[in-house]
Amino acid sequence: MDLRKLEWLKYQVRKTDFREFWWDSKLLKQCAEFKDPGLTIELLRRHRGLSNKTADSAHVIRQTIKATDGPWLETLWDCIREEKYEINIYRNINNPNYLPWDAAFILGEIGGKLAMESLLLEMVPEQSHLYPLTTRILQHSIYRYEIIEEHSEPMVQIIDTETGQIKEIPAKEIPDIYERRLLRIDQENEYFHGFSFSVIAEIQKRVAMTIDGRYFDAPKGQIIKKLNNLPRETHPLKKDHLISVTPENSDGLQTGNVSQGKDGRFSIDVDDNSDTFSIIMAMGIIFFDELTLERKQIISQWAGIPYPQEASQLAKVFSIAFLHFMKSIQASNLPSNHPMVKASKTLLANHEPPDLPIPSTEEIQLIIKELFFESQ
Repeated sequence: MDLRKLEWLKYQVRKTDFREFWWDSKLLKQCAEFKDPGLTIELLRRHRGLSNKTADSAHVIRQTIKATDGPWLETLWDCIREEKYEINIYRNINNPNYLPWDAAFILGEIGGKLAMESLLLEMVPEQSHLYPLTTRILQHSIYRYEIIEEHSEPMVQIIDTETGQIKEIPAKEIPDIYERRLLRIDQENEYFHGFSFSVIAEIQKRVAMTIDGRYFDAPKGQIIKKLNNLPRETHPLKKDHLISVTPENSDGLQTGNVSQGKDGRFSIDVDDNSDTFSIIMAMGIIFFDELTLERKQIISQWAGIPYPQEASQLAKVFSIAFLHFMKSIQASNLPSNHPMVKASKTLLANHEPPDLPIPSTEEIQLIIKELFFESQ
């Protein structure tokens, strides 16, 4: 990494005229070549200073942040997590130097499925002081999915030279603008994919049972209904050996259930003993199902558990192996922006994972590493 160029880019982002933030900006193209939290923060500051968040100038900054921060937008999440007091969030809503509000806006505007999945680890009682921001991300994301579903014809505003009035016309009547508008739609919708049933079900439970209604702009029942309307992942192949596992919580108690329907989709049931530990274990079970058949067979041979005949037992052992791997790398700097990795490492600082029935191997650790960590 060219550190001198990186520092020069940060300086240019801070000092350049706002008119530089436009399509084909040479400065933004150079910024997009770097993945750096500091550069992401500088871009976030400039985004905060723009009064019109729907303008193309704001859009191109958001797209550059996608490049400098990666698809999980972890620097934006870190910016939000730095706030420790709910009152400060409200006090600084109009403060041009307060970045968490714009971090939340960008996560809602372009974060899509990845931002919604991250909310599972952020909308928890321990982070209740951040509910003004995390619920904003949730509602903004739902709104964006609704706009995508409407799929209306792009429009542009023009000034009638005879009357001086502003009117809207279809963008396709102006070819250059129409092509740019289609490009913008593709870019800002990049991460808005379908969800697993389990993710939607868990978010609905948080909305219904954990978060006070005062944080939402609409009754909680409406939010839950809107979540039901979000697109789902499809699993056209039915499975003969379905997974059903009871995770364990941080006290070692069996709690809730992770079950797979005949269409391949998962649901997560929680009870009074469920906690973040059991949810991470449940997600590990679901990640096992997403492995290739070759990797599942490797795990089957290592654990001595036949697959697919004992898929449920094997999935649970894999999730425990994941937790052991997280525990073993507590002090390492393996690169990963996956929210499950950060949550697991934080959780395991004070908790021990359940015992593995058989010691892990380098091959198993490599499978986990390739699933959750960036290649070096």
